[in-house]
Amino acid sequence: MSIKNKIRKVLFGGLILFMLGGGLGAEEIKSKPVIEQTLEQKASNPKVKITFNSKIETEAKTADYSKLNTTNLTCPIDISNISSYKDLIEQSPFLSENEKLILASKMSSLSVYDSDLMRAEIMSQDDFVYNLQNSLPVGVCRHIAANTARTLNDMEIKAAAVSGIAGSGGGHMYTILKTEDGNAVVDYGSLLITNTKNIEKTLQIYQKNAGSTAFQHLFFEGPEFKYKLITKDGRDFLDFIDYDESSEPLKNALIDDINPRANLEIDFNLESHLTSLGVNLEGLFIKGGEIRGKNFSPMDKMGLFQMGFKREFSVPGIIKVNPDISFVYGSIAQKKKVENNEIIGLKGGLVVATNNEERLNLSSRIVGGIFTSSIPQNIPNPYHALFYDFSMGAGISYKIPINNISIEPYATSQFTIYPIDLGTYQYGLKPSELGVGTVFDIKTSKNTNFSIEPYYLKRIWEQEFGGKAKFEIDNFGINAEGYATKSDYEFCPNKYGFNIGPELNSKNLRLGVNYGIEGTNYDGEVENQSSFKIQADVKF
Repeated sequence: MSIKNKIRKVLFGGLILFMLGGGLGAEEIKSKPVIEQTLEQKASNPKVKITFNSKIETEAKTADYSKLNTTNLTCPIDISNISSYKDLIEQSPFLSENEKLILASKMSSLSVYDSDLMRAEIMSQDDFVYNLQNSLPVGVCRHIAANTARTLNDMEIKAAAVSGIAGSGGGHMYTILKTEDGNAVVDYGSLLITNTKNIEKTLQIYQKNAGSTAFQHLFFEGPEFKYKLITKDGRDFLDFIDYDESSEPLKNALIDDINPRANLEIDFNLESHLTSLGVNLEGLFIKGGEIRGKNFSPMDKMGLFQMGFKREFSVPGIIKVNPDISFVYGSIAQKKKVENNEIIGLKGGLVVATNNEERLNLSSRIVGGIFTSSIPQNIPNPYHALFYDFSMGAGISYKIPINNISIEPYATSQFTIYPIDLGTYQYGLKPSELGVGTVFDIKTSKNTNFSIEPYYLKRIWEQEFGGKAKFEIDNFGINAEGYATKSDYEFCPNKYGFNIGPELNSKNLRLGVNYGIEGTNYDGEVENQSSFKIQADVKF
């Protein structure tokens, strides 16, 4: 194909997008050609931008725990003498809660591990008991954790199989459960009991004892995926590498104006648990820094290096495109291990959106990343990954101007790859997030503007209600936002958050201060954490 034909196709594609966005409406025809607008925008962009961020966060409350090896303990029910799984469950009401935990741990420790059953389906509970009685293989750790969780659930103790990271650095799975006074973890013959109802704290305590850091935990009941928990260490890591697994970038591509980028951008972060320096030159960037573990974290510190390409390309009134790809390498120092664990991975994403000032806008996004130990055989396998994600989605909005008011309703939909079946560990795309909202922009005078954005999000495991507001007068503004979630799954907490802060803007300087509170509610155990943040941008 000749270059001329390629150019024609690109221009034709842009024309179609323009028409879809209502760009051919008579009232929207620009007085200047698109090329001239693009050149003027590029000329007005700052040459250099320096950003400084500082953030102070409070620490989480402590929790006590005890660890018990049940291998040498007497099993409360003699498994060799029961006639069936039904017989076992019928005897369980006569056991105390502690006896039920010991029974589950003994059954887990008696399970025969067999890597040949790596892709086998999770067996029935009757087969599980039969195999225990006859020393036959049950499967690998995830099969054993799933059968153990089913046993506990049938004994009226809420339990789930949950993924984690073994002390060796590879993927592992064990059973988490709720007790009357807290939580517990069953991992073969090991029983860890905590006095907190906070699920994430319990998992952090387990991982700390194992000497390994986990960025995410996947929860299953039977073979079915239920919930993905990103740990605080995982969230700090994703924030460092600028990876957003939510549908927020889809929405932002619809409602945000084109962001003028400087030729050279320098970002410096100095926070309670993070220090980093990043440099972006015309899209090519490098970044290095350190994340320090919080009090519950299994991690002492993590050094990271990232390099890649990230830039926004746009044609005013038509389209904007955001490619983002990078390589990440680092080392994790654990609190309970002498040797460090390496981390290596890739992330990539592409956001494309129409850019009409009025009427219809469309957006689409594809994003993915996998980060794991640098053991070669583990890199392609998501089961062994510290973090993996692959999502694709689309969004739509429609901007309606009414005098000094602009109303822009929007909707986004995202699909994410999750395990379809825990036993076989087959993966597939599942609808993971649906969002709707409306942005109201009200211009009360020449220099005064007020905007508000109520929204609703539906995820697999929870619903979120929230809102954002911004008031601007001349060079001064106030930003505020808040949210609350309602859990749809037993092991997912209700969450809430609120932050507010003033902002000063001039042509070459932006200074913002923000105070925020975030909290979780695990079965009535409420915990809040606050933060104070300062951000300054200098452009020239």
